[in-house]
Amino acid sequence: MGWLDKNEGVISKISTAIFTGLGTGLIFAGEYVQAIESLLIGTLIYGLYRMNLKLEKK
Repeated sequence: MGWLDKNEGVISKISTAIFTGLGTGLIFAGEYVQAIESLLIGTLIYGLYRMNLKLEKK
């Protein structure tokens, strides 16, 4: 699990970018419900990542 621990922040950032990009593409394609779901998943992953950083500092 050393690889996962070392790259934890990178994985969160990449998955956030993927879900945000997918949501934007779905908006352009007219699939609004799926776009909102994808954007919310990306936002939640980013929010969890940021909260984890704040908790680790304390």
